[in-house]
Amino acid sequence: MGDSQNLSGRGRKPGKVTGVSFRHQVANRLRERRLELQLRAEEIAVRVSEYLGRSVSVQTWYHWEKGEHPFDIDAWPAIAKALDWKPRDLLPREGS
Repeated sequence: MGDSQNLSGRGRKPGKVTGVSFRHQVANRLRERRLELQLRAEEIAVRVSEYLGRSVSVQTWYHWEKGEHPFDIDAWPAIAKALDWKPRDLLPREGS
């Protein structure tokens, strides 16, 4: 993928989620990892859907990634797998 590709969707510049709660820290991890893998939100939503066995919309992904809504704990392994991580990798790092 080219460096000029917009991975944040709709021309928006990706930004860090504000907030210090656990949910916000996980949201930052989701966004950072997706961008690291150079995946569009549409692509990661499809991946999560495949691993979870039910549909996850792009809007739902963005809500998770922005920390606006928590995801069900049963989605945790599917989200991790879609990001090529182990579930524990979703946990906030020390000092985050």
